[in-house]
Amino acid sequence: METTDMTEQNIEKIGILFLNVITESRDKDGKLENKIQREKQFNRQFELNRELKELKARLL
Repeated sequence: METTDMTEQNIEKIGILFLNVITESRDKDGKLENKIQREKQFNRQFELNRELKELKARLL
């Protein structure tokens, strides 16, 4: 029986929510793997928070 790679699944989910934060790189064995560009992820989260606050202010 094959086990599910939860890390890879979570990276894919983050990639759906935060576009352009996933990049491919090679691991120590030369195999391609997905990685999260944390700086881009943080910047996108910051932008979303700001946009939500602005929307909330307009609605109130």
